[in-house]
Amino acid sequence: MSISGQKPCRICQTGQRISTASFAFFAVGLLMAAMDPAETPLRQAVLSLCAVLSGLAAARFPIARLVAWRRSLRTKGQPSPAFRKQMP
Repeated sequence: MSISGQKPCRICQTGQRISTASFAFFAVGLLMAAMDPAETPLRQAVLSLCAVLSGLAAARFPIARLVAWRRSLRTKGQPSPAFRKQMP
């Protein structure tokens, strides 16, 4: 499900799966490159950071659902202050 509660179309779901798999694949590859002892420590750190960020990108949809769920618990049905319409 998307954040808005509507189920994305079939083509969108396929695209989301492909992009998630790509991010996960690159995260694993970057992590393996970061573990190479022949690399300098600075390069290992940069590769590790890129692997973590790519892993987070692969988990973006579950993270978005978790944030939406947490917001719904916090506000208990009230809209977030950031999204409330300004009263004139």
